[in-house]
Amino acid sequence: MPKSKTNGKTPDISMDEWLEEMERLGATGSDDEGLSRREIQKLNGYAPDKVKRYLHQLKDEGRLIVGWRSDTRIDGLPCKIPVYSLTPKK
Repeated sequence: MPKSKTNGKTPDISMDEWLEEMERLGATGSDDEGLSRREIQKLNGYAPDKVKRYLHQLKDEGRLIVGWRSDTRIDGLPCKIPVYSLTPKK
C-alpha cells in the first residue's frame, strides 16, 4: 500500500479498506475482545488522529462496540482501557 505524501507514516486508505483490516485483525466480537486504539495504531501504522477519526465515524454509523479491558498503567497501578470491535456489516 503506498504511503501518504503528506506525512510519510499514514497509508492512504479508505474507510472500507480500514474496516476490512479491522475485521481481518479480529476486531469483531463482544466487549473486552476488541483492540485498543494504540494496538490498532501499532498493527497498521496509522496516525493516531486517523484512527480516532475512523472510530468516531464507526460510532456515528452504529457499528462500533466499546468494551473495557484491565491493564496496568506505566506507574504499575491497575486501570481500565477502552477496546473497540465492530458489529457485522448489514
